[in-house]
Amino acid sequence: MMMENKFEVALTKELCPLCIKELDGPLIMNKRLTKNDAKEVKNLHKQVIGFSDEPCKECKSHLELGFMIIGFDEDQSDLKNLPWGFYRTGKIVVVKKDSPLVKHLNNLQPRSKELGFIFMDDKTMKELNLIK
Repeated sequence: MMMENKFEVALTKELCPLCIKELDGPLIMNKRLTKNDAKEVKNLHKQVIGFSDEPCKECKSHLELGFMIIGFDEDQSDLKNLPWGFYRTGKIVVVKKDSPLVKHLNNLQPRSKELGFIFMDDKTMKELNLIK
């Protein structure tokens, strides 16, 4: 006779909120020892469950070096669900924090100064000669 498994543990994944690189997420276990709850947790194993509260190591080092401008595609983005709805294109530019561009961006978006980054659509990045 096989015993039903009523307890499961899942190692989940989260995404870097800036570059969307996959990171190790929290361990999840079912609290109620039922077959259905165990199955739900088992299905989460190695799955992305959302965005991390912290950026990845690479983005943290970029933030230490300067101000990050993160490219997104406006047509593919869910602009009603920001900042998570930005469709990131993988284009990231790091500029000096005291540059005129960053000062201008900080005036437009005051919170960007404390965050150290801003999302910018690829078209604008091209117009500013930040990307090709």
